[in-house]
Amino acid sequence: MTTHSRQALRAIRVELWKLAVVLCAAASLTLALGMVFPVQFVLDTAGYRYTEARTSAPVEADPDSGPALSRALSGERVALASTITTAAGTSTRAVPNVDLWVLSGDEPDFELTLMPSETRVAGGVRDPHDESDWIDINIDIARGLDLSPGDPVRLVTGPDTTADLTVRGVYAVRAMATDGLAQISARTASAHFPPEATSPTQMLTTAAPTAVLKVLRSEPWKSRLLEGNYTEPFTAQPQDATLERAEDQAVAKLSLILAISAIAFLALLAIITGESVSILRVFRGRATLLIELGASARRVYRGVVVAVCTVILASLTMGSAIGATAYATGFAGPVMPPSLAPVWVALTAAGVIVGLITASFIALIHLRQASR
Repeated sequence: MTTHSRQALRAIRVELWKLAVVLCAAASLTLALGMVFPVQFVLDTAGYRYTEARTSAPVEADPDSGPALSRALSGERVALASTITTAAGTSTRAVPNVDLWVLSGDEPDFELTLMPSETRVAGGVRDPHDESDWIDINIDIARGLDLSPGDPVRLVTGPDTTADLTVRGVYAVRAMATDGLAQISARTASAHFPPEATSPTQMLTTAAPTAVLKVLRSEPWKSRLLEGNYTEPFTAQPQDATLERAEDQAVAKLSLILAISAIAFLALLAIITGESVSILRVFRGRATLLIELGASARRVYRGVVVAVCTVILASLTMGSAIGATAYATGFAGPVMPPSLAPVWVALTAAGVIVGLITASFIALIHLRQASR
């Protein structure tokens, strides 16, 4: 760097510090606000997006029917579950509308549920052989009841009965049209719920819908369904269709939040542009003096642009880290699912790229004007 470039940087060091502080604060605030929609959208759709199930279908079966269904589906993975609408609470708070999933089998397949491991935000790796009275809960229950892994929670099991369970994990997912989503083992359910409430009524599988329908229309599964509450034609819901429906509902429900998030990102870009214009306008008068003293206009502006771009890169990255930390701790709203990390990085990178292009373009304009 030439002497004149160093002199130029010393002349605007105060403005550079101001730029760093403003952009760091702006990035942390606007990115945190702007991430509200992506976070809420993923919460509403993650269970349907990240489960390894390709198909869900109704099924009247006993808890031990999983292996037989798997063999009928040419070895595809199968999970059987019953769903119970109940309530969860503590001594001071309650979540009234909880969609409780009961997983059947000695070794339940935790990836064929609406709480796949990729959405876990608290708690350790799940052990399918865990015989304790555990319950996995979603982030809405955790925040509503102020719960963390290891905390006790009371589950309503009947008109006048409850069960005390221990939170094992917290998951950043939601089920459609519920206040909360939770999951317990079949052993725990059989100890606290009547048998008819825990008989599997839903199958999730990695098999294709056509293969599932073929099995459901064959014996003995056809007879079991007809003996239950099902009528022909039997249905098999592709997970893609369920995900699409969940996405449509999420966008409709979160349209206002989407607008706020978009405004937040536009505000960040406006701040980057405004601060870049301000600092280069302040520098222009000093650059003119240096050029008159024999400095190369291009070298002087190049040094300043590199400095400004470095500050933009460092400030936005730092601000983004602050915003991400606020979400990771739940301070700024719902806890950010791990699956959103790439989105956050992409948005930060986009902000940095736009900021660098903006600063360089503004500097080029000032360079041409100063060189005349």
